[in-house]
Amino acid sequence: MLKRVEIKYFRSCQNVVLDNLGRVIVLAGRNAAGKTNILRAIEWLASVATSAALPKGGVESGNVLLDVLIGDSIYHYSLKVELRQSPSREGPLAALTEELSVEGVDGALTAIFGRKNEEVNLSQTESKIGIGMAAPCMPALLSLLPADVPILASIRPFISFLARIRYYPLLDSPNLDKYPISKAEYDEWLARYNSTGDPGEEVSPRLVHAFLTNTAQLDELRSLLGPNGLGLLDEILIHEAAVPTKSEDHKEQTEKWYWFYFQPSLQAVRGRRFLIPFENLSAGTRRVFRILVSLIFDQATVMLLEHPEDGIHRGLLGKLIDVLQTYSIQSQLIISSHSSVVFNMLHPGSVRLVTSWEGNTRVRPLTPDELTLAGRFLEEDGAFSDFLESVSED
Repeated sequence: MLKRVEIKYFRSCQNVVLDNLGRVIVLAGRNAAGKTNILRAIEWLASVATSAALPKGGVESGNVLLDVLIGDSIYHYSLKVELRQSPSREGPLAALTEELSVEGVDGALTAIFGRKNEEVNLSQTESKIGIGMAAPCMPALLSLLPADVPILASIRPFISFLARIRYYPLLDSPNLDKYPISKAEYDEWLARYNSTGDPGEEVSPRLVHAFLTNTAQLDELRSLLGPNGLGLLDEILIHEAAVPTKSEDHKEQTEKWYWFYFQPSLQAVRGRRFLIPFENLSAGTRRVFRILVSLIFDQATVMLLEHPEDGIHRGLLGKLIDVLQTYSIQSQLIISSHSSVVFNMLHPGSVRLVTSWEGNTRVRPLTPDELTLAGRFLEEDGAFSDFLESVSED
């Protein structure tokens, strides 16, 4: 679980600190204050730190520091990327600085490695190793060092945690909600997923994967969406069918496709039973569906959610937030939101106020006095969102 995040020189975040993080954190602030940049900074660190190599098109500069609780240990990690002009090549050159240490239950701090540019110092062995300038440190060490080197036992759980941090912009796109899909499309997705561990944002291949390999995930999804859950869908059906096609030389053949059908809640359609394709579901239902598929299938360590409330009715949104809070024990949530429903369902201590001053993003929790006032406000049946609005205006 993330316990602390410090962001420097990343987009509008010149000196942003998120501290004392719990299982659910909500970023509250006006448009363009920098909420998205905070989420993207966390994703940026996770992506760069776990990549085998930096993308050829370059990477953004920035410096992000994390404190992560894994088991009984706290990992302290810093990643800094500086872009420098190189006379020998087109475009800027990325210079990386990385440090990792682990704090045990007794508070003792053990340095694991320090990296500057192409040189990595292995603290426990007092040795040095050279890696490529564009190669992030931890994947390189896992590849280069013998499997029984002690420091790898510290690196493996940490890089596994970072690799499962997921950012969800929740943008509407036909490419993300493609139904049906062919087996060839699923196989292409599966190869990418097995190679990178990243399921992407497409919903249909994740559903097919659950259908073929883990039906318990589909049952869990049905339960959350069904009459005893959110009351949106009574059934989700996936049908595998062979479709006649012709090859390039006009020979007859078959191609396997996966078809999806959804049965809306009986209460919503007044007792009529029928199956409809995904695109005929309401925009709010599709959004909830995509969030829950991500929640169940991805098994993210941290879910970075952009405005989950968009397009969702207030009553349904309250139920969705309740589900997300329940699952936060397995997937920590950092949410950007403008919704009073979201604010009112969360503890005031989970809120971080995001503002902008001269183009720089600033973040702070409520002060102890504000938390006391917020508690009194709630006891008097006031809405926490109203209190939050008054604080934001100060």
